Amino acid sequence: MKTTTVKVPGKLFLAGEYAVTKPGQPALLAAVDRGLTIRVAATDRLMPGSLAVKSDAMPEPLILTWSTLADLNQETSDSFLGPWSFVKAALALFYQEHLDLNLAQQPGLSLMISSQMAVDHNKLGLGSSAAVSVAIIKGLVAYFNLEDRLPAIFRQAAFAHYFIQGSGSLGDLASATFTGVIFYQAPDWLNQVDSKTLTLADFSKLDWSNLAIKPLPWPKNWQIGIVATFQPASTKKALAKGFWQTDFARQSKEAVTKAALAIENHDYHGLMQGLKNNQDLLKKVLPTGYLTPALSQFLTLLGQRGLAGKVSGAGYGDNGFVVFENQTQGHGFHQASQGTALHLLLPALWQDSVLL
Repeated sequence: MKTTTVKVPGKLFLAGEYAVTKPGQPALLAAVDRGLTIRVAATDRLMPGSLAVKSDAMPEPLILTWSTLADLNQETSDSFLGPWSFVKAALALFYQEHLDLNLAQQPGLSLMISSQMAVDHNKLGLGSSAAVSVAIIKGLVAYFNLEDRLPAIFRQAAFAHYFIQGSGSLGDLASATFTGVIFYQAPDWLNQVDSKTLTLADFSKLDWSNLAIKPLPWPKNWQIGIVATFQPASTKKALAKGFWQTDFARQSKEAVTKAALAIENHDYHGLMQGLKNNQDLLKKVLPTGYLTPALSQFLTLLGQRGLAGKVSGAGYGDNGFVVFENQTQGHGFHQASQGTALHLLLPALWQDSVLL
């Protein structure tokens, strides 16, 4: 029986958080090798047109049919409630966009999702729901040998994910799809849709203007370190408070652009300054809870050791990241973080060899 295995990375936001939720505002993201694996296989244990989805994060499998999914394309996200909501939305959108496959007549399919996004059962905040959405689309595209290129895969996964979550920049989905280190800007439709009334059928009407995804050449001798606090975070906490100031967008764009140019020019000091500018801005405009005691300790350590890095993502917990120019820096940081609430992990950057 035919089997296809696809791996999808986790993501780290490097710069541009919060501002990137507005179309045209840039961010930087890195894909890391703490991700997901999906295995898609034909099975004669299921009736034609049926699917069984299993995950090492779920106690029970999801059993359903393509015909059931086809009936959901005019429904709002309220019809997708439950622990499998992101999976069901991705599957339903895939069905809708690939009617020529006659999926209801295809042999039964088994999908197995396994995660490498936790350490000792502690989630790392690397975008697991985004990785799942990308894995479903990418896995099925590979299994059926379809010609969907990365931009098409991203758009399907991104909309299916947004449809369920109702917020976000889609940057984590761009990172999981395109891999490597990317410069990213969100599309205009994020400002144009009402998440409460969206249906999957609206996919064909979306305005993708302003979307930008550009790979950046990461210097080979630079090592990214994840500095985990093992405290989950939520971007909605801060976004709901409405922190936008007239100058926030401009200052964020300047800091992100400076950091992006530093990466392209292999300029470690420039990267350090760009990230610091972005970090100082976020500290100024976000509520006090953005910096937990552990994250404050992390930023103090960065400053003491003269290292490039910042809080990654939403704050309020989750991770920081640090960039080392050499092993001496890495060893020194590791020693200095001993006995603190900080856990240093050294993932590899994930770069697919697939052509963009």
